Amino acid sequence: MATLQVMNSPLQQFLKNNNVDVDPKIIAYLTGDMRLTEVRNFATFWSPSAYEHGVRDDIVAKVEPYRTDMSSPASRVQVARLRTAWKLAQEQATVTKAGSGTLTTAGSGTARSFPTIKFSYFNVEGGGECIRLAFALGGVPYIDDRIDMATQWRDLKPKAKFGQLPVITVDGGEQIAQSGAMLRYAGKLAGLIPEDPVEMMKAEEVIGLSWDLVTAITPSMQLDRRPQLYGYQGTPQAELTRIAIGMREKLSAPDGDIDRFLGYLDGLLAKNGTGWFVGSSPTIAECEMIPRLRSLRKGNRDGFPKDIVNKHVNLMKMYFAFHELPAIKAHYKGVPPY
Repeated sequence: MATLQVMNSPLQQFLKNNNVDVDPKIIAYLTGDMRLTEVRNFATFWSPSAYEHGVRDDIVAKVEPYRTDMSSPASRVQVARLRTAWKLAQEQATVTKAGSGTLTTAGSGTARSFPTIKFSYFNVEGGGECIRLAFALGGVPYIDDRIDMATQWRDLKPKAKFGQLPVITVDGGEQIAQSGAMLRYAGKLAGLIPEDPVEMMKAEEVIGLSWDLVTAITPSMQLDRRPQLYGYQGTPQAELTRIAIGMREKLSAPDGDIDRFLGYLDGLLAKNGTGWFVGSSPTIAECEMIPRLRSLRKGNRDGFPKDIVNKHVNLMKMYFAFHELPAIKAHYKGVPPY
C-alpha cells in the first residue's frame, strides 16, 4: 500500500512531541492514507468503547511489518502506544460534537465543519468510486479505507453490514451501507446536490439512467462468474465465457443497449448546453457517470471495445473536462484518464 506523506500536520507533531514513540510508518499511515491530520480527528475517530480494537484493526493491522503478525511483541507494543496516544488526544481535544473538523475552502474564506468520515471499499474503483469523487470534488475530508479482496475481505465480511462493501461510518458510529445513500450523503456535504427541486430531479434522472445501464450490462459481466444466477450451473467455463462475450458484443453493437443509454446521456448534456448535466457545474450526476465511462473505456473485458463512448461527443467533452478539475486531478494523482 502506498503511503502519502502529510508533513508537519498537527497530529504528526502531537505524536512526536508526547513521547509515545509511535513508529514513523504508522504516523505516516495515520496522516497520509487515513488523512487524520488534526488531533481532534484522531481523538474522536473511535468511541471510548471502540478505540482499543480500533487502533489495532484500523491502523497497526494495516502497516508493515506489523500487519503480517499482529500477535508479535512489536505489534502489541505499537497498539499499546497508540492507545496511550488516543487517551492523550482525548484529554487535549475540546470537542462539542464527536468528530467535528473544520476545513477552509481555498479562495472562499468560508470555514465548513465536517464529521470524521471513514469510507471502506475494495481497492478498486467499482461501485464506490462515485462516492470518492464526490468527497474529492467537494473538498470533504474522509478516510479512504481500501480493502484488499484477497487478503482482508474474508475476515472483514462477517463484520460488514449486510456482508457487503462499501460501508461508511460517521464520527465512529454504526456502519451504514448502500452506495446510493452514500453518494447522496457525500453530495450533500460537498454541495453537489442542486437546491432547486427540478434541477435535483434532473441530476437523479442521470443517476437513474446510469443504473439502467448497469442493469443491462450486469448479466454479461456475471454469467461466467455466477452461472447459477442465470440458469447455467454445470455449464463448462469455456462455454460460459463464449456466451458472456457474445452478450457483451450484442450490448456494444450500434443498436445495442449501451449505445442507446449513452445516447440518452449525451442528449441530456447537449440540451443543457453548459458541458454538465445540470446547471453550470458538476453535481452528483457527473460523480455517478464518470466511473461508468472509465470502466467502459478501460476495454478490459472481451466484447466491450475501448472506443465505445467515443462517438458520443458531449459525453467525451464532459469526461475530459471533469478529469481536468484540480480536485479530480489530485484524486487520480495526475494519471491521465483512460
